[in-house]
Amino acid sequence: MTGVPAEDAPRPMIAAHRGVPDGEEENTVAAFVRAVELGCDMIELDVRRTADGHLVCCHDPFFAGRFVSTHTLDDLRAVGGMSGTTLATLPEAVEALGGRIRLDVELKEQGYESYVAEVLLAGFAPDEFVMSSFADVSVARLRAYYPEVESGLLLGRGGLRGLFTLYGQLYPARRLAACDATFVAPHWRLLEAGLLERLHVIGLPLYAWTVDDDELLGRLISDPLVAAVITGRPQAALRMRDA
Repeated sequence: MTGVPAEDAPRPMIAAHRGVPDGEEENTVAAFVRAVELGCDMIELDVRRTADGHLVCCHDPFFAGRFVSTHTLDDLRAVGGMSGTTLATLPEAVEALGGRIRLDVELKEQGYESYVAEVLLAGFAPDEFVMSSFADVSVARLRAYYPEVESGLLLGRGGLRGLFTLYGQLYPARRLAACDATFVAPHWRLLEAGLLERLHVIGLPLYAWTVDDDELLGRLISDPLVAAVITGRPQAALRMRDA
């Protein structure tokens, strides 16, 4: 896959959530390459920044018992080596995957949006990846400085607790417009709570996460608004979509 416009991709795209571990660790180059081998359309991965400025593929704020943001890459890899865990950098993932598959890159924190975008653009065309964040300000920054890159607002962090949080997630129209998001990425529980109908009115492409239930997979795969389904069961989702 090289330079294929997003509109020509299969609909919906099946995105492997943190790659396909298959006995390997998630968010590692091995898991990402396995997703390519299985024929996934996209990989969803998470990016954080170490104390010495390296971008690493890591979901949680800590790795091998150490906070990513307060330790150097060498420190984290040394500790990971002792515990048998692997830490991949974003440049390593880009080198392994460029031109082979699309990426959905989630920014786990604020402040390094441009660093991530520049690393991705070094190995991918702008229409070969998307970027996403729970932070409205990060999406707005990406849209202002990288308008050629699709950037979306994630919904669903913290579950459905709190009236204000619940309202902002179930009725996100103003937030989406204010940050100029080009797509919206809600957790599947929000869709089950009535958000899907409202998103049809808004009309932005939808990246649903993390959808592992067969019945919901089937419904979303047949929904024309859904651009991508992020799932921990990409093989099953591919079979369902391509049946």
